[in-house]
Amino acid sequence: MNIQGLNQYKNKWSVADLSMDAILYRRELEQLNSLFPGELKELKTLVSRECDKLDYPGSMIYDECPDNVMFTKKCNDICCLAKCNCKYGKKCTEECYLKDIIKVLMADEIYKRRQKRYKGFR
Repeated sequence: MNIQGLNQYKNKWSVADLSMDAILYRRELEQLNSLFPGELKELKTLVSRECDKLDYPGSMIYDECPDNVMFTKKCNDICCLAKCNCKYGKKCTEECYLKDIIKVLMADEIYKRRQKRYKGFR
């Protein structure tokens, strides 16, 4: 790569652009999260807090193919917490629906964290 090509590359991906992308990403994420129904926001927050505990190098959430058994166990643990601490968890009469919602929220949260790590947004 010649000097001119290197300068074009540096200009294209400047630090200011990357930080602006991170700001826009966070704004968009906050806006989309505001669309969740009130009771599910509480459940989503619970899932996010549990994922915070798993957010470390070598964690199963960053495995190329996360272990289904560990994923299901963590979702079941969150389900138990939700039944005690969350309005939706207390109100949900069918446990299978609650587990399914938690699995979807957990998979979504893992995906977002992987994307942040991959793109360097922290």
